[in-house]
Amino acid sequence: MFAPYQHGGSSALALIDGDGYVFSPGYWRKGKEGGRQAAVVLHDTLAATAGLRSQLCATIYFNRKGLGSTLCANSICSKDQFEDFIVGFNQSTPLFAMIDAGHGKEAADAKIRGTLNFFAHLPQTKLILFGGAT
Repeated sequence: MFAPYQHGGSSALALIDGDGYVFSPGYWRKGKEGGRQAAVVLHDTLAATAGLRSQLCATIYFNRKGLGSTLCANSICSKDQFEDFIVGFNQSTPLFAMIDAGHGKEAADAKIRGTLNFFAHLPQTKLILFGGAT
């Protein structure tokens, strides 16, 4: 039998619409290393914004096929660089993830709303940050 997870500290959560918020081209072109670098910059920026010494979780929901096609069609990166970037980002830290929400105008939005509704009610969640299209 498993004991429930006990978390004594506070948590900050960043939910990002990856279809509307894209990293700088230089990160995408570096593939796996660019994904790692982008995660470090995102972590440091979010930590400074949150002003908390807390557990920081960041999830980017996006349409993998659509974003990949757009970046490649605009010569931002190659398909391999795109895929490697995602791997590097996902491997950067256990609580950072890029998640394919699939196609559809509201696919990422639905995932963000669901995650927001879940974490907003947890007492450990001290701050939720949202990154979306302007």
